[in-house]
Amino acid sequence: MKKISIFLLFCFFASVTLSATAATTLSANADWYEFNSNSSTHIFSLRFPKDWQVKTLDDKTEFLAPKGTSAKQNGFTVREFSDQSYSTVINYFASGDKVVTETRDIFVIANDEDLLGKQATYQQKSSGETEVITIFKRGRTVVTIARGNNKFKDIYTAIVNSFNFNDKWQTYIDEKNKFSFIYPEDFILNDEGDEVIVKPSHGTNPIFTIAKNQGKPSITYIDQQFYRDDSLEMMDSFYFFDLDLTGKLHAYKNFPDVTNLHPNAKSINSLYKDGIIKGYDDGKFRPDGEITRAELIKMIVSALASPGLNDFNSCFPDVQKEWFAPYVCYAKNYNWVGGFKDGKFHPNDKVNRVEALKIIINGFFNGKISPEELKNTSATDIKVSEWYGKYFIFADNRDLLDKQHLVNNGSKSLYLPLKNITRKEVAETIFRIQNLY
Repeated sequence: MKKISIFLLFCFFASVTLSATAATTLSANADWYEFNSNSSTHIFSLRFPKDWQVKTLDDKTEFLAPKGTSAKQNGFTVREFSDQSYSTVINYFASGDKVVTETRDIFVIANDEDLLGKQATYQQKSSGETEVITIFKRGRTVVTIARGNNKFKDIYTAIVNSFNFNDKWQTYIDEKNKFSFIYPEDFILNDEGDEVIVKPSHGTNPIFTIAKNQGKPSITYIDQQFYRDDSLEMMDSFYFFDLDLTGKLHAYKNFPDVTNLHPNAKSINSLYKDGIIKGYDDGKFRPDGEITRAELIKMIVSALASPGLNDFNSCFPDVQKEWFAPYVCYAKNYNWVGGFKDGKFHPNDKVNRVEALKIIINGFFNGKISPEELKNTSATDIKVSEWYGKYFIFADNRDLLDKQHLVNNGSKSLYLPLKNITRKEVAETIFRIQNLY
């Protein structure tokens, strides 16, 4: 076995390249908009007031400010770096007579995970003016949010606290030994107390272990044949912090990626308690994952019945005796679903929002819904004359839809009916149906 120190890993993977791209999409969320990056590495998002705007300064810099202003001191600058350390980025902003007066670790409670970062304070020796820069690092991606003065201080704090990485990675934080690292969501982590065992979700053999060694973690490679670029990035992400996080880390009931603060926590945990949903082999629910036709049918049928394995099977050429066969064949028996032109069910195909809505309503209401008029016309891309119109009207009039993804595009508010539906959306709709009356 080969042992590699974290210090050597830092040295081995360090580089000094600056590159990033970012773009803006806006989605409605309470009284704030959401900015989403188009990073090629780790996508991130943050929220800002609706009376503010985002201006692109270059391919790696955005400026957030109240509408109608362009002065730097009246807004905040968001900049993305690649392959940088915290210290390199902090020193990057210390130029001329601007010096660093303080650096400290910070802790942010994001929607799906806990985040650690740093905050640096700078002072212009000539004028005495101060500047605060908050820094978040995700492997090879570093994002900074700069505030030029104390103007809009509360808004700046709210924007920083809204920061979130929306990639397929998670953060591991050891509050006792005060170290952290990131890992791909398809890796499984088992915390055994004195060590953390890391293995791929598709295998049983550990890739490496992280021994805590009285507060000084070290990595031991076990599988010499395993290689993935993101596993190297994971090892390069080790970060030591100086914060007391006792009792501050996210709590969760059933899934580590569905914390108690997750907007769909109540619905997902309720369905788990009722045995309607289960997690993946790594213990996660993956709320933002797109759902397949087979997974959708299982959730619906599980909420309504317990079909016998021998009673319902072999109902399509591609649905015989697989794990999903009893659920799909049960749904077919009651005319909730049908096949495609080729006679198959295509169980592994993804489902868009309105297709899923039709299947859900057919299952819970036997497809017996009366014609209605749409009460809420906020979603401007919904065409009620289309085949899905009556299903959307029925669901929207009863507040059965999860609209977190709603996108604002100028004067239009887009539901995106043909986009693939996520697991959390399905869970939310089923939960609301269960509590409808």
